[in-house]
Amino acid sequence: MSYFNKKVKNLEVLDIKLIKWSVVAWTLFLITAWPWLRNNVLKVHWGIWLALGILFMIRPLKKYFEK
Repeated sequence: MSYFNKKVKNLEVLDIKLIKWSVVAWTLFLITAWPWLRNNVLKVHWGIWLALGILFMIRPLKKYFEK
């Protein structure tokens, strides 16, 4: 894990933003190009996606506001 931490330190804020946008683009691509995935994603209640988003936000926000 320390190997990845060293590599991430070489990235700038713009690089991290571009990685995030590429993940969004790939997710949208998969949902539109693969009907099976689209149908299964849309069957899930929206509250679960909201809860997952909040759950994944907790650790980075805690680390951001700690220092």
